[in-house]
Amino acid sequence: MTSILPPSSTTPPAVTAPNASLILFARGVIAILTTWPVLRIAISEHWGGPESLQKRTWIASEIVDLFEASITSPSHNTTPASQTPDVDDLEDLLLQAMVDEFECEVDDGSVPKVAKEMMDLWKAVKESGELAKETVRTLEARASKVKETRIQAQRMAANDDDDDDDDEMDVDEESEAEDDVPTLQPPKPPKEPEVDQDGFTVVKGKSRG
Repeated sequence: MTSILPPSSTTPPAVTAPNASLILFARGVIAILTTWPVLRIAISEHWGGPESLQKRTWIASEIVDLFEASITSPSHNTTPASQTPDVDDLEDLLLQAMVDEFECEVDDGSVPKVAKEMMDLWKAVKESGELAKETVRTLEARASKVKETRIQAQRMAANDDDDDDDDEMDVDEESEAEDDVPTLQPPKPPKEPEVDQDGFTVVKGKSRG
């Protein structure tokens, strides 16, 4: 009986090592997106749902894929590279991603700046390894600073809430203390004794109910 299954192969499939330039570019893209105010707000406010933070990583991967297609693989030199994306391509991708993933139409003028920063990063990655590394380190340092600022703001907000709760407790305790204090009435002055015509003091008995 002839088998219809393909012959098994003992040779494992070749694994293509990630391009070092793309890895560096991806790190820089993540850092740029982390410092983008519009995206930061969209993530912190959960405009994209419970997976808002993961969507930032997805947007970064889409951008990296866009540029990866423009690279000719060393192991497949016969495969022509596609045209390198330009600023307009990046702007369109960012705008569309914000609408699709966060239902947010960005009109604050920040998209061209973000797109240009990514184009400059790609140029540095392609032309100079050392310059690219320094650029990415700078971007990541800026992103870390933004994250630390956000954490400090959250801590301050939490402390303010605790202080408000303490103030409310103090007011409640003072109110309760005031409620426990009995109301004091001034003492009544003693009645002067009644004297009859003969000079005798009149003694009145208690009335019986």
